[in-house]
Amino acid sequence: MAARFRAGIIGAGFMGTVHAHAVRAAGGVVSRVVGRTPEAAEQAMTRLGAERAAASVDELVAADDVDAVHVCTPNHTHVALA
Repeated sequence: MAARFRAGIIGAGFMGTVHAHAVRAAGGVVSRVVGRTPEAAEQAMTRLGAERAAASVDELVAADDVDAVHVCTPNHTHVALA
């Protein structure tokens, strides 16, 4: 049996929701999500169907259970996050 693709999502808004749906539709799982605040990440965890909330972008990127990161924040923030 092949391992499931595990995605981390930066951004708890509309695009984060769209990407979470796409990950699941492709057979993957959203393993972590991070928002502007830890509270926002906790709320997004439930809304996006993520397994865990991350306290920071650095925590999400360094996590062993994330194979790829989706940057779902406003466009002007992408360079700094990438």
